[in-house]
Amino acid sequence: MTADLDEPIPGPGWSPNTADGETGPMPEADGPTDAAADAVGADDAVAADAAGADPAAMDYAAIVVAGGRSSRLGTGADKTRLQVEGVPLLDRVLTAVADAKHRVVVGKPRPVAVPVRWAREEPTGGGPAAAVVAGLELVAAPIVVLLAGDLPRLAGATVRRLLDATTAGAGADPFDGAILVDSGGRRQHLTCAVDTAALRRAARSRPTWHDAAMHELLADLRLRPVPVQGRETDDIDTAGDFSALQEGS
Repeated sequence: MTADLDEPIPGPGWSPNTADGETGPMPEADGPTDAAADAVGADDAVAADAAGADPAAMDYAAIVVAGGRSSRLGTGADKTRLQVEGVPLLDRVLTAVADAKHRVVVGKPRPVAVPVRWAREEPTGGGPAAAVVAGLELVAAPIVVLLAGDLPRLAGATVRRLLDATTAGAGADPFDGAILVDSGGRRQHLTCAVDTAALRRAARSRPTWHDAAMHELLADLRLRPVPVQGRETDDIDTAGDFSALQEGS
């Protein structure tokens, strides 16, 4: 699997950041924009995440999978660009990892609110496991948070719980990371934090991850379960999901 740094799609206020290999918007003011604070169900929390994040608190990176075909949505549109209260879904997720050392988005480059590194799985359309492995090539931090690009209720507090659980009890019986688990015991494979070295070992266990599922990639890793709180793992798969979100249900 290979990954590359693509040029950003030109747009209003858009500029490449050639100093660190990332691309992002031309800053217009100090600190986050007001729009970044509008997370559904967690508006104040997301605003605080972006404004009060401590970059030195945890050395981690984030991989956001945003290259799906959105076929179940039925509109042919990229669902990560759907706007909720004026903020695209992808920007909401990136706001939750505003204090990451760097953010890798796997998918077709598009305008986003913060600097990111772009990656693509080869061939494209290989599924989330292949996307994560492609993004992993651009990660240079000891811990990596894996996220889907369509989590409108995700907040920085969720990410911090995962990071805290990843590093807790790192003694005689350490875990390889932490993963959100819902009330039915189902692991949420694209809301987890993983030791980067352990994930690289898992990635090397197969010659290709094309069409593989995330649970296969994470199968041999010891991930500490972290209970889901509220609706932080709600995602947008169908037009009905999006309508329900817009209606506040």
